[in-house]
Amino acid sequence: GPEERQRIDELDRRRARMRALGGCFMIGKGTRGCLATGQRAHSSKPLYVTSLANDRVMRVFTGSDSNVCFALTRTEEVFVWGAVTGPIGQPNGQKPVQVYVKREDKYTFESADSDEDSDYEDDDDLLAPVKLDRLSKEHVVDIGVGRRHCVALTHHGDVFGWGYHQHNQLGFLVPTVGAGLTDKNAEKALQANTNRHTMIRHVPCMTRPDTEVPCGNIAAGTDSTLCADRDGRLMVWGDQNRRIRPDQVAYMLNGKKVRQVSCGSLHSAVLLEDSRVFSWGSGDGGRLGHGDTRRRNTPTIVQALAGEAVAKICCSVWHSAAIVVVPPYTTGGLLYTWGTGMHGQLGHGTTKTVLEPLAIADLYDMSVAVVDVSAGMFHNALITADGKCFTWGSNRYGCLGRPSEMDIVPASYTPVPGLVEGLHVFGKLGPVCSVACGRYYTAVALEPYTGPSDAQLTHKARLKKEKAKSLERAKEVKAAADEKESKKRLKLEREELLAFLNGGYPGCNACKSAYDCAGFVPDLFRPTFCVICGHERDGHTLVRDMKDEATTNEMLRDFKQTVEFHAARVRPSAGS
Repeated sequence: GPEERQRIDELDRRRARMRALGGCFMIGKGTRGCLATGQRAHSSKPLYVTSLANDRVMRVFTGSDSNVCFALTRTEEVFVWGAVTGPIGQPNGQKPVQVYVKREDKYTFESADSDEDSDYEDDDDLLAPVKLDRLSKEHVVDIGVGRRHCVALTHHGDVFGWGYHQHNQLGFLVPTVGAGLTDKNAEKALQANTNRHTMIRHVPCMTRPDTEVPCGNIAAGTDSTLCADRDGRLMVWGDQNRRIRPDQVAYMLNGKKVRQVSCGSLHSAVLLEDSRVFSWGSGDGGRLGHGDTRRRNTPTIVQALAGEAVAKICCSVWHSAAIVVVPPYTTGGLLYTWGTGMHGQLGHGTTKTVLEPLAIADLYDMSVAVVDVSAGMFHNALITADGKCFTWGSNRYGCLGRPSEMDIVPASYTPVPGLVEGLHVFGKLGPVCSVACGRYYTAVALEPYTGPSDAQLTHKARLKKEKAKSLERAKEVKAAADEKESKKRLKLEREELLAFLNGGYPGCNACKSAYDCAGFVPDLFRPTFCVICGHERDGHTLVRDMKDEATTNEMLRDFKQTVEFHAARVRPSAGS
């Protein structure tokens, strides 16, 4: 009924006002609570996280092999949601990865967070955002999300770590004095916060890097962490697939200033101040970008990117990506990808494996300037210079956010980047400011909408409509004036033509048609006869009437031209 329709309209307006504040949108798989909607349903359309509507989310974080997502607000608060088997950073603790489940009438241990896509559900999964109190107000600027551990970087260069710590991937954790703790019992609190059997640090604890210089960049892999201080010195914690010694990696890059670090599942990469890119780890599938599939135990320069102005690098599970600056942009440009992309995540058409960095041609053809990129396990997302979001790769669970387009694609993936639907409606949402790709989901953060309000848009539309009506009315008035002026000119012309013809060239009464004789013009040899029709002059007494509609101005002009033509031929002969 009308009341129900009114209630729905009011709800839609309220949701539109909330979305205009900016915030977080989630797309894809929701089994482990990754969509933060309070439910486990999947969605191929962007879902607005209403519980964060008033918190002004400005950045989102997740890992390519993770089912946990974080949001950083403009009030310096950190929220978390997703699988409880991931590094959620809550006091009740991260659950061990192995769970006891029933399969075919038998109970067995299985991984709750394995490489395989599991529909395992835990009652303790965080289906809605929960504030991470330990990091709130710590001025967090970046969060590295690994499969089983996380690290957070603050504005002051401090690093916090939590999650699995079997391989010392969290660095050297130190007790933090606060919340009523003294130096004496802070260490006890740290130990109490650690599960001795699984070596899990439940809540974020400060890490003491092996440097006195504040940290400037962090990244988390499967069992390792990369950190670069503000002087560009690289530090490596944890186990990089057991064959790579962290101290050796740091030693090989000693003296080189590192600008950015990135970790994949089994490989890592760093971007130096001089824009050179070094990578190491597993080379399976060409993910290192060295033109082969051999592993590298020490950092090796990516020759294909040498000489390019690389702005950012991003490592995933089977592939990697890099943004290369192209003028006139200073932070964005072309996107290069390499590695293995069985699900189209490389963006190179039907090509599945690329051993060296290669620019995505489709983005170049669309004149897309890339300023940020996030690589998920089998799909990618990027942000353009004008604040739009493109996705491509695997569309499992609808994680690309392109339902209208993907419904007509027979495959469950696409190598062609395309716009996420529903995020770029003028007058509704602001530009995209952050994007993060998880295992089978995508998180997008939008700036607050700074354009005109709904009232201003309505007023503008009304003014536009009124202007259109005014222009239409002006056209009508002008057309009427032109028509009046045209009639006036025709009348004046008709009077002049009639005066000319009736005054000197009367029509012929004997002719059957007015067209037979334009008017009397004397014959040279028989002056009393008309040279045009041959009738006598006495028969030419027809006076053309002003009101005779059958005789048009066009006919009168023809009569005038005819009599002038014959009169001009007669006069010279008559004077000779």
